[in-house]
Amino acid sequence: MPIIRPVQFQTFQEEAEKNFSTELRIALTERYPHVLPRFPENIQEVIISNMLGRAKKWGITWQSSLSIFAELMLAIAPNFDEGYHFKRALQLEWLGVDRIVKTLDERVPDEAWELAEANSEDLPLYISPDMIDTDMIEQTAAAIPVVLWDYSDLINPLSIAEEFYDISKSYNLLSIKDSVITLIACRMSYGRKFLNPETYPWLRDVFNNNRVPREMVAMLKYRIALDFGRFV
Repeated sequence: MPIIRPVQFQTFQEEAEKNFSTELRIALTERYPHVLPRFPENIQEVIISNMLGRAKKWGITWQSSLSIFAELMLAIAPNFDEGYHFKRALQLEWLGVDRIVKTLDERVPDEAWELAEANSEDLPLYISPDMIDTDMIEQTAAAIPVVLWDYSDLINPLSIAEEFYDISKSYNLLSIKDSVITLIACRMSYGRKFLNPETYPWLRDVFNNNRVPREMVAMLKYRIALDFGRFV
């Protein structure tokens, strides 16, 4: 009987995880064409790695459960697990988190799913799970090479994150974690006059005083998607 040494086992395991990640990426690309296909393949791989890393942070190990968690990040919200009812369910250690993920629909009330979708933020797709507890500027700087892969060589992530954090604050958007990266994406896409309503009249509708911050950020995201096919 052949002896499998630890180094060989690790190689087999890494290869299996790589194959799983690739299969998951392909499946989610087909099911959610408005998200992953907006990025080149190497960036898709980074996003998948971030999603799986977030799931593993909860202790999830089964590939079937990892797949469900990742799909929920796209189908419901990338930050769905921050909701109270989801946290409470995922922390039921005695039952096993891998089993819990498969029965979340039975454990979490309908209104919690609706709330998670309404409070959706995309930043978790773009950052390593190790950065979950860092501040918005650090998270935004880390997200820039992913979201703006085609511009990242032209900008200093930390400097521009700090600059646009202040701009987001001036528009009272900081309650939305996606606001800073969204404004940076607008700047890179539309140019220096990206906040000038004389150049872009639709901004008057976006920054209407009757709108809440989440609605403003969502409108900017939709506009970028419409004009540039970019997912932010």
